[in-house]
Amino acid sequence: MSGEDDSIRHYLEELVLAFTLLESKVLRSVWLVMSRPGHLSSEHFQGRRVRYVKPIQLFILMNLVYYFSLTQFEATTFTTPLATQMHMNNY
Repeated sequence: MSGEDDSIRHYLEELVLAFTLLESKVLRSVWLVMSRPGHLSSEHFQGRRVRYVKPIQLFILMNLVYYFSLTQFEATTFTTPLATQMHMNNY
């Protein structure tokens, strides 16, 4: 009986560890993308990948955040006419 308790506890500890490590990787990766553009790419190409989220995971996560955040704004990419998007921007 105690062997089952230990194995369940072990898997729960592994699960908590995975989530906390993933969270720190996500925060570190997003911070670098926002604060130092290009640095994360440089780190990836130099082989220093363990501390960061994989590029495809980061891409998918950021897309999910973007699509779920669209409900918070009245004017979005999908509701603004193309002419406004192309000619009314100040950049």
